[in-house]
Amino acid sequence: MHDKLMHLIIVNKEDISHFAHIHPKLDEETGIFHIAHTFAKAGKYKMWIDTKPKGGIQILTSFAFHVEGQPVHTPAAIVPDTTSMKKVVIADGQSYQITLDFQPKPLIARSSVKMTFEIKDANNKPISNLEPLMAAGGHCVIIDADAQEFLHVHPAEGVGDDDDDVAHRVLTKLVSWRGGPAISFMTNFPKPGLYRAWGQFQHEGRLLTADFTFEVAG
Repeated sequence: MHDKLMHLIIVNKEDISHFAHIHPKLDEETGIFHIAHTFAKAGKYKMWIDTKPKGGIQILTSFAFHVEGQPVHTPAAIVPDTTSMKKVVIADGQSYQITLDFQPKPLIARSSVKMTFEIKDANNKPISNLEPLMAAGGHCVIIDADAQEFLHVHPAEGVGDDDDDVAHRVLTKLVSWRGGPAISFMTNFPKPGLYRAWGQFQHEGRLLTADFTFEVAG
């Protein structure tokens, strides 16, 4: 599913910080998936596991857990990005600007919303040669402030062409696709409240992750 056998998302449960998007490795002899992950701080965390068995339906499972040790995470207030929906992202020493726009506005729960991320370099030049990330133009994870609602959405536009040959489409997605600067996602927020979205994109082998916090009305 999306070029991976399993997707695992981790956030701090108290303030939806410490975002990690991991792809566990399968031990084919035991059938068990494994990860190695370092938590910078102790505290309450939650993980979501997203996978799809062959011939079955997509499965989303969550677990809450506690990490012991020092230092202990101090939760921060979750507030919307009201002044600007623009973030500066540093990846492997390179600086990028990522903005997020919604249509329509204001955001209303249970209504279709188009989320558009735009990626530019440090000199405000649009990036038009984004590379496929997990066989897509980008990925977006959205979690509400209570760490109850989880949305794993993918671009509204595919990275391949309209050819019906699956092998050809996959090859196109993984090798020849280049896109940007704008990547759009369609979603629907299940309830009002505060949400945080993490947009992830790839440019010249660098993983770009930008998070935005916003409020959805009822």
